[in-house]
Amino acid sequence: MPNTPSSPVNHLESKSRPMGVETIFEKNGHRMIINYPHFKGEYNIAKLDEVQLVYVKAEIIQEMRVPIEIKEDKVLLYFCLNGTFSASSEVFSKISFVSATHNVLYTHPLKAEFHFVPDTYEAFYITLPFAVFNEYFPKSESLFENFYHQMKSGYFSKLREIPGVLNSQIYRVIKEIHEFTKDNEFRDIFLKGKMMELLSIQLEELCEMNPSPHPIRKEILEKMYAVRDIISKNLNESYSLQDLAQKVGTNEYTLKHEFKELFGNTVFGFWNELKMDTALKLLMEKEKSIADISETIGYKNPQHFSTAFKRKFGVTPSGYQKKLNKNIC
Repeated sequence: MPNTPSSPVNHLESKSRPMGVETIFEKNGHRMIINYPHFKGEYNIAKLDEVQLVYVKAEIIQEMRVPIEIKEDKVLLYFCLNGTFSASSEVFSKISFVSATHNVLYTHPLKAEFHFVPDTYEAFYITLPFAVFNEYFPKSESLFENFYHQMKSGYFSKLREIPGVLNSQIYRVIKEIHEFTKDNEFRDIFLKGKMMELLSIQLEELCEMNPSPHPIRKEILEKMYAVRDIISKNLNESYSLQDLAQKVGTNEYTLKHEFKELFGNTVFGFWNELKMDTALKLLMEKEKSIADISETIGYKNPQHFSTAFKRKFGVTPSGYQKKLNKNIC
C-alpha cells in the first residue's frame, strides 16, 4: 500500500517544490496543482491574519495513508463536500469524515494519519485560533458548554458526536469563497464576511439538530450511513424503502426510525433535499442544461423537476439561471 510522498500540509511548509507540484503564490495565500501518478488535485489556501480558509479537491487513484502534524491549538470548521475518509491518532483513535457532512473540532498539537481509498474528494475547512473562535462563540447555547470547557482544558473534542448534514446555504457560501479571485483591497472584507456567514449557518444548523434520546448502536449507525451513501451516489435511481433496507441488511421499520433519528429527516425527505441541493449546485456550475440536470437527479419529466425546485427555492430552474446571468452582467 503506497504512501503519498508527503501531505499537502507538509508541502506548504517546504521551500523546495517537489516534482509534480505546481505552486502559484498570491498576496495572502497560494494555490497548488498536484499531479502524481496516484494522486491528482488542487489545494487552495487563503489567509486572514491567523485564520486560514482551505479548499481541497483530489482524485485518489490508489489507497493512501497520509501523515500530518498539527503544531498549534486550532479550531477546525470542516465541510466534507464529497468522499468519505478517516483519520487516526493516539489521541482520538479514529474519526470518520463522511461525505456531505460538517462539524467543528478542537485540536491541540498532535500527529495523525489520514486514510483514503480510491475516490474523488472535495472538502473545505477553516482553521482559527481558539481566542478568535471564542469571540463568536454562542455561549447562551447549552450545546456549547461542554465543548467550551474541553477547549479551555486543551482536550481534543468535537462539537457534535454526530455531524451535521450539508445544505444548499453552505454549498452556496463555499462556492462563492472558492470562486472569488480578486486580489485587491476588498478581498479581506469579502472573505471575512463570507467566513462569518458560513460560521453562522454552520453553528445554527448544529444547534438546531435534535439531540438523540438514546445512542444508536455502531452497527445500526454504519447501516444508516450506508443508506445515505447509496442514495447520495444514485440520485437518478428509484429505490423503495424495502430495496434500501435489503441492501444494507436491515428492515424497513429500523431504516425509517433510525434514519430519521440520525439525520433529522425521513429517507425520502433527505433524498429529495439532496436532489434539490445537487440541482442548485449544478445550476451554479452552468455546465449542464436544465433537462440534463433533471435527468441527473432522477426526474424523467423536467416539468416535475421544475415544480419541485420552485417548491423548495421559490423560483424555477430557468428563473434561477436568469438571476445568475443577471448577477454576472
